[in-house]
Amino acid sequence: MRPKSHRHHFVPEFLTKGFLNADGEITVYDKVDDKYYPGNPVNLFVEKDRNTFPNLEGIEDDVIEQVYASYDAIFSSALTQISDKNHVTNDNFKLILLFAYISKWRVPQYDESFKNAKAFFFC
Repeated sequence: MRPKSHRHHFVPEFLTKGFLNADGEITVYDKVDDKYYPGNPVNLFVEKDRNTFPNLEGIEDDVIEQVYASYDAIFSSALTQISDKNHVTNDNFKLILLFAYISKWRVPQYDESFKNAKAFFFC
């Protein structure tokens, strides 16, 4: 059995890595403190056990995070192909549209909608 992941990114690491500077950091703006600071994609947009929920047996499961991780590998490859070739294929276009749709469910602003959908399907 594979170990359960705990660091769940609501913005995929592969996406934030596209904004790294020469030092391997990304500039982060803190709106509350109105300041900028250097950050690392590993530690940005992450929340412990964000996508961990009890499964049908009542056991805490990170299957949603597993699905996101599987898709992230596919989406990352599509974005790399687009960037490297400066050309968008029909398949990559479809993948980017799917990435955009799936991404909305990952961010905190959709937590309430996700909770309602989960209650609808699993109650």
